[in-house]
Amino acid sequence: MAKGCLLFVGVCCFCVVFAGCGKPGDENNDVTVNPPTDPVDVPVEGKTDEPAAEDKAAAPAGDIELTAVSWEQIQAIIAENKGKVVVLDAWSTSCGPCMKEFPNLVALHNNYADGDVVCLSMSVDYDGIPGKPPEYYRERVLKFLTKMNSTLQNYQLNQEATEWFDSVELGAIPAVFVYGRDGELKKRFDNDSITKSDEAFTYEQVNQLVEELLAQ
Repeated sequence: MAKGCLLFVGVCCFCVVFAGCGKPGDENNDVTVNPPTDPVDVPVEGKTDEPAAEDKAAAPAGDIELTAVSWEQIQAIIAENKGKVVVLDAWSTSCGPCMKEFPNLVALHNNYADGDVVCLSMSVDYDGIPGKPPEYYRERVLKFLTKMNSTLQNYQLNQEATEWFDSVELGAIPAVFVYGRDGELKKRFDNDSITKSDEAFTYEQVNQLVEELLAQ
């Protein structure tokens, strides 16, 4: 009986990790974007007990900016960067897979310091719970961004997560939106339709598309 229970728990954990984090109220998802009481530290692939470089060099909180915006404002920011490739990463501090892949966004930003690529992070932690406005999540979001030394453009969506998920027809995060130099969305990377782990998108695929768009 004990072995059977352990196997069941293992399978459930596997599914959560690779399925992503669904929108609040979705009965098909066991994980919501409602953050736990305390920030969760998610191990980054390849990380050892020795503090990672990004941990050692984490920027002071004052060096990391976080601006509350609407989805319409995000679209305006993307339009302002016409002529460049824009990468927008939608994530949440309650989404383990999101936090695990976040260092790849920071690396992409650092690799294109010349400005040909603009990287944006957008937290969708706010879920409309009464008494918990967007400002309620600001400290925990900033804490994670500081740990990741995320000196790129960081935004916090002030729209309820469920409404945003529905408006963009997205079932789960993480999700990465890549826009071409013309300001048009070229591809959205997400795991909405995956059935097994090896189908999940990776930042290697995102980076490849970015390079292709830059070469055009």
